Amino acid sequence: MIPTLCTYVGEQTLQGTTPIEAVVGPSRKWTAPPLIYADDEVGTYGIDYAIETVLTSAGEITKATSALIVESGGKAVERLRVRGSRTWTRAFLPVDSGESAVGVASNNQFRGSDKIYVRSIIAHRYKASPFIYAIDQLKPPKPLSGLQAFDSLDGSLRMQRTGNLGCEIEMTLCFLTGEDFVNFMKSRHDGYMVFKSRYGVYGGYLDGSQSEPERKGASVFLRVKFLSPQRAGVGVDGL
Repeated sequence: MIPTLCTYVGEQTLQGTTPIEAVVGPSRKWTAPPLIYADDEVGTYGIDYAIETVLTSAGEITKATSALIVESGGKAVERLRVRGSRTWTRAFLPVDSGESAVGVASNNQFRGSDKIYVRSIIAHRYKASPFIYAIDQLKPPKPLSGLQAFDSLDGSLRMQRTGNLGCEIEMTLCFLTGEDFVNFMKSRHDGYMVFKSRYGVYGGYLDGSQSEPERKGASVFLRVKFLSPQRAGVGVDGL
């Protein structure tokens, strides 16, 4: 698979801002209407969810567990797992091209009155940056301790998360001309992007502050790190 760095091109609303009781009770599942991403696209689902579960008689959290899922090709992949209750939270789930549907599910420890609410589901579309000729010297994702110091107030809600930290992916961006490099720097490269490779589909941001662009003839090479709040190999397509 050719590694591809994709930038935002548009979005589509799949669910409005009015909350719905998507799941009530144990071992239930709900999915939004399926959406097709074209062969030259990847995407992310932004979904707002809230969970309401009762406590035990001793005031402890039960083993009721909720999951955010993505269905594709008749298979549901768990992308995020939450135990107990949760106030309204937004999650972003990167997905590959093709048909898929985002949803929620409960395990068999849910009680009859336990619920998962859903609102405001938005599908974001991304396409490969036209300015990058190739991506070389790609390294596998590795745990990212630096995300702890990432100032999400200056970044985006997409980089905020709880639990274990994310990952970083090192790569070299190759530009055929200096003009392509300049155009890339002027584009949405400093915004949220989606990276697709044999290691999976990750959402995150580029950190290019570790190196200076290097010229070889007319071409320009830039060593960067892709920072993602996703853990390597957990809830990632292709792994």
